[in-house]
Amino acid sequence: ITIPNSVTAVGWGAFDQCSNLKYVFYAGTSEEWTSVSIDTKNDHLTSAMFHYNATGHTYGEWKVTEEPTCEDAGSRYKECTCGDKVTEEITALGHDMNAVGGKEATCTEDGHTAYEKCSRCDHKTGYEVIGAKGHKYEGKVTTEPTCTEDGVKTFTCSCGDSYTEPVAAKGHSHSDKWSKNEKQHWNECACGDKANVADHRFKSEITKAATCTEDGVKTFTCEECKYSYTEAITAAGHTAGEVVVENKVEATCTAAGSYDNVVYCTACDAELSREEKIVDRLTHTENEAVKENEVAATCTKEGSYDSVVYCSVCGYEISRETVTINAKDHSYSSTYTVDKKATTSAAGSKSKHCTRSGCTAK
Repeated sequence: ITIPNSVTAVGWGAFDQCSNLKYVFYAGTSEEWTSVSIDTKNDHLTSAMFHYNATGHTYGEWKVTEEPTCEDAGSRYKECTCGDKVTEEITALGHDMNAVGGKEATCTEDGHTAYEKCSRCDHKTGYEVIGAKGHKYEGKVTTEPTCTEDGVKTFTCSCGDSYTEPVAAKGHSHSDKWSKNEKQHWNECACGDKANVADHRFKSEITKAATCTEDGVKTFTCEECKYSYTEAITAAGHTAGEVVVENKVEATCTAAGSYDNVVYCTACDAELSREEKIVDRLTHTENEAVKENEVAATCTKEGSYDSVVYCSVCGYEISRETVTINAKDHSYSSTYTVDKKATTSAAGSKSKHCTRSGCTAK
């Protein structure tokens, strides 16, 4: 290091960190240096070799001998024309950290968390490996097996990777229920294969008897599979029975009577014919005449009554005749009745009165 002779003091600890200091070139004399005030913690300065009256080196450009890294210091030097060299440490650069996004792990490749990486070296912080997930397959039958041929089951991962396995043929599974046609019956597999093929064995029975008007039914049923077919039994037609009388209404004095002559089938009781017969009305039987609406005769007026004849059977009015009763004339009493008593000054009066009820004649 070169120190100009204008320096009068060196402060506390000014050269405390200069452990590599070896040579000091002072521009003044040794006597002048002794007058410079040097504080403590400057041992590296005082132990160095001094050169006095130094005019100072003329150094060239710095030359790097070792490039600094992020974590390690480098070094450089410059050289005087006299051959003197000055070297110094180049401070470590420190890391230049940049953010790096995370990466999802796949089935076959590891991923990592988000982290920071130095742009100059491989130094990383926050970096963690996320292990590969491994495949996660889901199986699905892509080709259904048949009774005689294997199928295919495909296992597919969400990443697209897949593999297949055979699905064993099912073998025939014949139904325990009969399949049938007009001639035969058999047990059938879903694929159409047939087993236990045999002809029908029919047994017949009348399942609907024929009537007079409707055909009957004869049913033929296979004893094994219950397949059946039918044949018609022709209707027999009606058989007429004897005529019977119905709805008989007796004739009366006022109305004719009637009845129905009906013929039924002896087999099914169906009504084959019906004929209405009319019976003439009967004549009335006269009862003795009775008096009705009778008005009694008075002394001055005629009376009357109705002479009525009714049928003794039905009560019908056969005849009605009005009969007149002659007036009776008055029937006076044999004795007089005093109508007005005599007084001392006036004569009285008396008369004979009609004795018939309600009459006032006198």
